[in-house]
Amino acid sequence: MSINILSEYFNCLKLFHNEFNKLEESNKLSKFVIEDDLCNEEFSYDDFKTIDDVQKICKWKIKYNYGDLVSFSSYRDTWTYVIGKEGKLIGNGCYDGGAGYLTIPYDITKYLRNAMLKYSNIDHMYIDLRHDDIWIEHYFGSFDQIWNFTYTWCSTENILIININSNENSYDINLNYQIKWNEFKNTSIINILDDYCIINIKKYLGVIDNNNIKNYYYENL
Repeated sequence: MSINILSEYFNCLKLFHNEFNKLEESNKLSKFVIEDDLCNEEFSYDDFKTIDDVQKICKWKIKYNYGDLVSFSSYRDTWTYVIGKEGKLIGNGCYDGGAGYLTIPYDITKYLRNAMLKYSNIDHMYIDLRHDDIWIEHYFGSFDQIWNFTYTWCSTENILIININSNENSYDINLNYQIKWNEFKNTSIINILDDYCIINIKKYLGVIDNNNIKNYYYENL
């Protein structure tokens, strides 16, 4: 009997993990479900762990989707949360040195295959992305998960930041130049250029192919 109970427990645990780790819908655009100024003399940032904590002070049932936002400050996003799995509140990542602009953290976007679409209607300064995010694959190519790099889009600078070796090194790739490079690759001119010339063009523009990142990974194993 005890073996059957234990087996059932592990099966339930496996089902829970599969459900918890499944990808969320990217085509349901994010929105602010709460936009209100909250008195910081009565409450603190740490008082809110889940959406249930928010509902206790709002006194109504909040309808939300994964990735929606809760804001308690009209001054930038100094007191903003993103709603994660099971209603957990994930704090604004704040990669801006504490200025209070919105960052969509990887704890949220790791469950989204097209995070840029999900937050296309929300002003944000930074957004972390999966290695296989549809937007990344479209503009920058295919990156392997085993490289274990992190990818962050900075909207104000129009660059993709690829962090390597725990942020000790990084590539900053301008999207405008990357688009020009991708267009140039599809022209017949590239076929008459030697490798040295192509390398220098990419270096001048500050762009990449996914092979550049792959080579860097294997060189630093």
